[in-house]
Amino acid sequence: MSNADFLEVAEETLKNIANAIEEADSSFELDVDATGDSLNIEFPDGSKYLINIHGSSSEIWVSSPLSGASHFGYDEDDGTWKDSSENDLFELVTEELEDLGGISIRL
Repeated sequence: MSNADFLEVAEETLKNIANAIEEADSSFELDVDATGDSLNIEFPDGSKYLINIHGSSSEIWVSSPLSGASHFGYDEDDGTWKDSSENDLFELVTEELEDLGGISIRL
């Protein structure tokens, strides 16, 4: 996958996550800031969740107050983002946003 193709897929992924959060957070409990290659989510208790594109490694990185740091590579064969333990990015984000912010998103 070329760097340009990676960036296109990664940017679309962040956009989809941000849109899912906006749809689910109807009471505007979360402070969501989507800028360039990063998505910052702040919860009412002040904890922060960060998802960003790391172009030099062709990964999406997640920094979570629950699980710490994770790095996800894109699998072109099945169109998923997986970490080295085969955990899925969308599953992780969905579960942790439910635990941290009480919102249910669909990705």
